[in-house]
Amino acid sequence: MRDALPFDKITHSGEGDQWLRVDWSLTNVCNYRCAYCGPNLHDGSAPPHEMSVLKRFCDNVQTYASRQNKRVLFGFAGGEVTYLHYFTELLEHIASQKGLVTIVSNASSPLSWWRRNVKYLHYVTLSLHCDQMKNFEHFKQVAKLVSDAPTTGLHISIMMDPKHFDRSVEFAEELKQDVRASIALMPLFHGFGTRHPKTRFSYTADQENRMKAFKGEETHKDIPVIRGGLCLTGYKGKEFASSGDLIIQGLN
Repeated sequence: MRDALPFDKITHSGEGDQWLRVDWSLTNVCNYRCAYCGPNLHDGSAPPHEMSVLKRFCDNVQTYASRQNKRVLFGFAGGEVTYLHYFTELLEHIASQKGLVTIVSNASSPLSWWRRNVKYLHYVTLSLHCDQMKNFEHFKQVAKLVSDAPTTGLHISIMMDPKHFDRSVEFAEELKQDVRASIALMPLFHGFGTRHPKTRFSYTADQENRMKAFKGEETHKDIPVIRGGLCLTGYKGKEFASSGDLIIQGLN
C-alpha cells in the first residue's frame, strides 16, 4: 500500500487568477525522435493550420478573455514550435494584443532565432534530451541568452533516460554552474504522449534520491507569475510547490 501523502488538499496559490491560459499543441513536427515520446509528438501527422486560422482563433480567445476582464497567455508546445516558419509572425500578433506566450523547446533552433524572438516570450521551458542532442554547447548558449533576457523566465527540464542517467546529471551540473535558471531532473514515464496508462521508468534508489535533491539557481525577475503554483495543505501546514515538484517526488 502506498504511504500516506504529506498533504490532504491541493489548491491553486492564486497568482494566475487574472489570466486565461490556453495550452496549445501547435504542431507535432519535431527534429528529435526520442524513444520515450509517442510518435504522435514528432511524426508530423497533424500539419499546423494556416496563419489566418491561427490569428482568428487568437482574436476570438482575446475577445472572450476581455469579457471576463482577463488577459491571455498562450502556452505553445509541439513538436518543436520554433521550427514553424511563421511562428515569429504569430508571436508578434499575440504581442500586439498584449497577450503573453510561453513555449516548450529543445533549444535546437539557431541562436539568431532566439535573439530575434526572446522579447516575445514570457517564459521558456527548455528540455534537454541527452540521446538526441548533438551540440550541448549550443543548448547552453541558448539557455544563457534566455536567462539574460530581463522579461523572460527560464526553466530547464533534463529528461532522465536511465540509459544516459550519469551523462544527463553531468549536463545538469554544468548548466547549474553557468546558467541562472530553475533546473529539474525529470523522471520519465512509459506511454508519454499516448493514450496508454503512464508507468514510471525504473530507477535505482540512488537515482531517485539524486533527482529529488537536485535544484538549479533561478534568477528572480520582475515579471508576472501566471501559471500559479500549488498550495499543499496537510500536517506540515501549508507548503507551496509546482506540478513538476510533485512528479519528481513521486507524489503526483
